[in-house]
Amino acid sequence: MADQGINVEKLGFNKWFQDRTDPAKLADFQIARVITVNKNSYIINKGGDDVFAEIIGKLMFNADSTLDYPATGDWVYSQFFDDDSFAVIHEIFPRRSLLKRKTSGKKIEFQLIAANIDTAMIIQSLGNIAVETGISETFNEITELSDHCRYNDCTHTIEKGCAVLPAVEEGIISPERYQNYVKMKKESIYHKMSYLEKRRKDKEFGKFYKSVMKNKKSKKKTYRRVTNFF
Repeated sequence: MADQGINVEKLGFNKWFQDRTDPAKLADFQIARVITVNKNSYIINKGGDDVFAEIIGKLMFNADSTLDYPATGDWVYSQFFDDDSFAVIHEIFPRRSLLKRKTSGKKIEFQLIAANIDTAMIIQSLGNIAVETGISETFNEITELSDHCRYNDCTHTIEKGCAVLPAVEEGIISPERYQNYVKMKKESIYHKMSYLEKRRKDKEFGKFYKSVMKNKKSKKKTYRRVTNFF
């Protein structure tokens, strides 16, 4: 576990999860993080390469709702096979936070989006919209206080009339939690800029591709006309 501990810490396995680890289970399982959720399969990581995984039948049988299934960001106890090319998820760690949304329809049900939102997950796999929602969900007390700030675009760092800064100074919000919020917010903004830049480049490439294909078709038509002429 010592070597693996260093690897999973890079993925966000902090003291909160370490304190909730069952040492007895480490004899049979390894700790990994869910990176991607597909319909009936998962991609997990234990500090190295991404590995294809499925859940054990017992976990599926005992699930009362979709909330009992692994989500992106979950920490899980897993068994790895075939030189770590395949894994089976046996159990989900307690969740520090949960991002979910209500599904459409009369029956009140929730769709699981992500769990344990943190900086490590924002670098890895969450989309920009999920990141923004996840920050609001994780730091809900800061989100609620921000409604009382003087400015709508308050960054909660230097502005006069900020409702968050006094709460930090008075100890209502711990300095560590506040710093985590600021750090994740900055990385979210950077992620958003990178995402928009990628979309812009993809759009430009799409236009270029269409232009090339249009020219190819035009040349083919010209060639056919010339051939028919002769």
